[in-house]
Amino acid sequence: MLTNKTFLVLLGVLNFLNIFDAVATSIWIEYFGATELNPLMDWLIGFGYFTFISVKTLSVFLVSFIMWKNRNQNYTNLALYIGLVVYGVLVMYEIGMSILLAISYL
Repeated sequence: MLTNKTFLVLLGVLNFLNIFDAVATSIWIEYFGATELNPLMDWLIGFGYFTFISVKTLSVFLVSFIMWKNRNQNYTNLALYIGLVVYGVLVMYEIGMSILLAISYL
């Protein structure tokens, strides 16, 4: 089990990674012709980037709040770890692709 402080910090990291992903996705779609692979998020982008980022951010924040309320359950810790790994890998991919794009312009 994680301490309350550690759990809260990890929830903060999860939300930061989510916001980073939303902004990076918006930039990649707008300026580099990328596509959103998640059909629900792709549908939201149709309403504009502000709506996309807002709904995505609020959704993960709501899930984080639910996780915080259930932080003493083992499944909650597992869900948090899975979320951190998924978003961590996704953000590393986005950063890597950005570096490759920047190098290609040199």
